[in-house]
Amino acid sequence: MKYAKVSNDVIVGVTLNPQECFHPTIALKYSTEVPDDAEPGDKWDGETLTKREVPTPLESYKKLSPIQFKLCFTPSERIAIAALKETDLVVADAYSILDDPRLTEVDLGLKSNRDLIDYLVTLNAITPERATQIKSGIML
Repeated sequence: MKYAKVSNDVIVGVTLNPQECFHPTIALKYSTEVPDDAEPGDKWDGETLTKREVPTPLESYKKLSPIQFKLCFTPSERIAIAALKETDLVVADAYSILDDPRLTEVDLGLKSNRDLIDYLVTLNAITPERATQIKSGIML
Protein backbone atom coordinates (compact mmCIF):
# COMPACT_ATOMS: atom_id res chain seq x y z
CA MET A 1 0.00 0.00 0.00
CA LYS A 2 1.14 3.53 -0.79
CA TYR A 3 0.54 6.72 1.12
CA ALA A 4 -0.48 9.93 -0.55
CA LYS A 5 -0.88 13.62 -0.05
CA VAL A 6 -4.39 14.38 -1.35
CA SER A 7 -5.87 17.80 -2.06
CA ASN A 8 -9.52 18.14 -3.16
CA ASP A 9 -9.62 14.41 -3.98
CA VAL A 10 -6.57 14.73 -6.29
CA ILE A 11 -3.39 12.88 -5.40
CA VAL A 12 -0.50 15.35 -5.44
CA GLY A 13 2.22 13.01 -4.19
CA VAL A 14 2.77 9.35 -3.27
CA THR A 15 5.35 7.45 -1.28
CA LEU A 16 5.79 4.02 0.26
CA ASN A 17 6.95 5.15 3.70
CA PRO A 18 6.46 8.85 4.45
CA GLN A 19 8.22 8.64 7.83
CA GLU A 20 11.45 7.50 6.15
CA CYS A 21 11.24 9.94 3.22
CA PHE A 22 10.15 13.21 4.81
CA HIS A 23 10.55 15.42 7.83
CA PRO A 24 7.84 14.48 10.38
CA THR A 25 5.78 17.60 9.65
CA ILE A 26 5.76 16.80 5.93
CA ALA A 27 5.18 13.08 6.54
CA LEU A 28 1.89 13.93 8.27
CA LYS A 29 0.57 15.27 4.96
CA TYR A 30 1.12 11.81 3.43
CA SER A 31 -1.33 10.02 5.71
CA THR A 32 -3.90 8.77 3.20
CA GLU A 33 -3.61 5.12 2.19
CA VAL A 34 -4.10 4.65 -1.56
CA PRO A 35 -3.88 1.65 -3.91
CA ASP A 36 -0.45 0.61 -5.17
CA ASP A 37 -1.15 1.87 -8.69
CA ALA A 38 -2.02 5.40 -7.49
CA GLU A 39 -0.02 8.20 -9.08
CA PRO A 40 0.05 11.98 -8.81
CA GLY A 41 -2.86 13.44 -10.78
CA ASP A 42 -5.17 10.50 -10.08
CA LYS A 43 -8.36 11.12 -8.12
CA TRP A 44 -9.03 9.34 -4.83
CA ASP A 45 -12.29 9.80 -2.92
CA GLY A 46 -11.37 7.35 -0.18
CA GLU A 47 -12.88 4.37 -2.01
CA THR A 48 -12.41 4.72 -5.76
CA LEU A 49 -9.21 5.47 -7.64
CA THR A 50 -9.80 7.27 -10.94
CA LYS A 51 -6.72 7.33 -13.13
CA ARG A 52 -5.84 10.68 -14.63
CA GLU A 53 -6.35 11.05 -18.35
CA VAL A 54 -3.02 10.98 -20.12
CA PRO A 55 -3.25 13.36 -23.08
CA THR A 56 -2.37 12.04 -26.48
CA PRO A 57 0.70 13.77 -27.94
CA LEU A 58 -0.37 16.52 -30.36
CA GLU A 59 1.65 15.06 -33.21
CA SER A 60 -0.52 11.93 -33.19
CA TYR A 61 -3.75 13.83 -33.92
CA LYS A 62 -5.03 14.10 -37.46
CA LYS A 63 -4.90 17.32 -39.38
CA LEU A 64 -7.70 17.72 -41.89
CA SER A 65 -8.63 20.30 -44.47
CA PRO A 66 -11.70 22.33 -43.46
CA ILE A 67 -13.79 20.36 -45.99
CA GLN A 68 -12.51 17.03 -44.64
CA PHE A 69 -13.35 18.19 -41.11
CA LYS A 70 -16.90 19.08 -42.14
CA LEU A 71 -17.22 15.68 -43.83
CA CYS A 72 -16.65 14.05 -40.45
CA PHE A 73 -20.23 15.14 -39.68
CA THR A 74 -23.29 13.42 -41.11
CA PRO A 75 -25.60 15.47 -43.34
CA SER A 76 -28.17 15.76 -40.53
CA GLU A 77 -25.45 16.92 -38.12
CA ARG A 78 -24.25 19.52 -40.63
CA ILE A 79 -27.82 20.79 -41.06
CA ALA A 80 -28.27 21.05 -37.27
CA ILE A 81 -24.97 22.94 -37.01
CA ALA A 82 -25.96 25.28 -39.86
CA ALA A 83 -29.11 26.18 -37.91
CA LEU A 84 -27.04 26.74 -34.76
CA LYS A 85 -24.73 29.13 -36.64
CA GLU A 86 -27.72 31.47 -36.89
CA THR A 87 -28.49 31.45 -33.14
CA ASP A 88 -25.34 30.49 -31.21
CA LEU A 89 -22.42 32.90 -31.13
CA VAL A 90 -19.87 30.21 -30.23
CA VAL A 91 -20.84 28.07 -33.23
CA ALA A 92 -21.01 31.14 -35.48
CA ASP A 93 -17.53 32.21 -34.40
CA ALA A 94 -16.04 28.74 -34.89
CA TYR A 95 -17.57 28.39 -38.32
CA SER A 96 -16.43 31.84 -39.37
CA ILE A 97 -12.90 30.54 -38.79
CA LEU A 98 -13.62 27.21 -40.54
CA ASP A 99 -15.08 29.05 -43.53
CA ASP A 100 -12.14 31.46 -43.81
CA PRO A 101 -10.33 30.67 -47.08
CA ARG A 102 -6.96 31.25 -45.39
CA LEU A 103 -7.52 28.23 -43.13
CA THR A 104 -5.71 25.27 -44.65
CA GLU A 105 -6.00 22.65 -41.91
CA VAL A 106 -8.00 21.77 -38.82
CA ASP A 107 -5.76 20.24 -36.17
CA LEU A 108 -7.89 17.79 -34.18
CA GLY A 109 -5.34 17.99 -31.36
CA LEU A 110 -5.98 21.66 -30.62
CA LYS A 111 -7.96 22.17 -27.46
CA SER A 112 -10.17 24.80 -29.08
CA ASN A 113 -11.20 22.37 -31.82
CA ARG A 114 -11.84 19.56 -29.36
CA ASP A 115 -13.79 21.96 -27.13
CA LEU A 116 -15.94 22.97 -30.11
CA ILE A 117 -16.81 19.33 -30.75
CA ASP A 118 -17.69 18.86 -27.06
CA TYR A 119 -19.76 22.05 -27.18
CA LEU A 120 -21.77 20.63 -30.09
CA VAL A 121 -22.62 17.69 -27.80
CA THR A 122 -24.00 20.08 -25.15
CA LEU A 123 -26.20 21.61 -27.88
CA ASN A 124 -27.44 18.13 -28.90
CA ALA A 125 -26.11 18.65 -32.43
CA ILE A 126 -24.06 15.45 -32.09
CA THR A 127 -23.94 12.56 -29.63
CA PRO A 128 -20.99 11.88 -27.30
CA GLU A 129 -20.20 8.77 -29.36
CA ARG A 130 -20.11 10.81 -32.55
CA ALA A 131 -17.90 13.38 -30.84
CA THR A 132 -15.34 10.65 -30.17
CA GLN A 133 -15.45 9.59 -33.83
CA ILE A 134 -15.14 13.17 -35.07
CA LYS A 135 -12.19 13.86 -32.76
CA SER A 136 -10.51 10.84 -34.36
CA GLY A 137 -11.04 12.32 -37.82
CA ILE A 138 -13.37 9.58 -39.04
CA MET A 139 -15.05 10.85 -42.19
CA LEU A 140 -18.45 9.42 -43.10
